[in-house]
Amino acid sequence: MGMILFSIPLLIITSYPLYQRFVLGMEQGERRGELLEDGAKRYYSEEEMKQNRENKWF
Repeated sequence: MGMILFSIPLLIITSYPLYQRFVLGMEQGERRGELLEDGAKRYYSEEEMKQNRENKWF
């Protein structure tokens, strides 16, 4: 009984992003930059973001 009560919220939480993408037609979140070794943020240029979109596996 305890496993069922644990699995229901887990199922709902993991299914919601899939519902948003496939039923509502929302796009997957996109990486907009990276964190450098010194802790600074470097944002991608539009060209790098376009290249990342084209090189996606899924």
